[in-house]
Parts: sequence; C-alpha cells; structure tokens
Amino acid sequence: MERLLSIASNVVLLIVTILLSAVLFPIGFIWTLIKSKKVYLYLYVIAYSIDQMGNVVCAYMFNRLIVRAEVFGNPDETISSVMYQNKHRLTMAGKVLYWLIEKIDTGHFEEAFKDEKKQW
Repeated sequence: MERLLSIASNVVLLIVTILLSAVLFPIGFIWTLIKSKKVYLYLYVIAYSIDQMGNVVCAYMFNRLIVRAEVFGNPDETISSVMYQNKHRLTMAGKVLYWLIEKIDTGHFEEAFKDEKKQW
C-alpha cells in the first residue's frame, strides 16, 4: 500500500510539474531572451538540460535501441556523453546515429563528454 501511495504521489507531482512547465517555460524563455546579455549561453544550457532530460525519459528505449546495456538514465549525463563512453557497445542503430551526428558536428560526442566535466 505504501508503494502504491508513493507511485500515486509521484504521478501527481509529475502532472503538476508538466502543467507548470507548460505555462511558465514560454514566459521565462521570452523574458530571458529579452533581458539576458548572454543569450548564446542561455540557449546552450537549455539544449543541454533537454538532452539530460531525454537521457532519463528515454532511458529504457535507448538501452535497447542505441546501446545494449543499462547505461542511460543518469540525470546528470547527456545522451551524447553516454554514447561516447559506450561507443564500443553501440547497436547498429547507435552506430548509424553516432556516424550521422559526427558528420554534421565533428567531435560532438567527445565534446559532450568533456562538457560534463565542466562546473556550471
């Protein structure tokens, strides 16, 4: 019963978070674009944060489709960093994705790995 209540409370928190995000994110985004003197850094950090969230949200799927191991899901890592650290274990789909992104942005995965070592 305790586990069921914990799951229910987490579902409620998730719904509240999604609703608040849907309302506040666009306002905060536009506000910061207007007021910030470092828009380039702001946009990068947003992209980085979305990447980390994708690592968590899609962990089970990526652990089957990109790397055949339980390596995705850490909220402090980006998808690209996990792929770089596990490039020797990529599935065929993972190898194709890795190759395609490297063609578009040479050094992307190594740079993503190095970026995670920076202190924001």
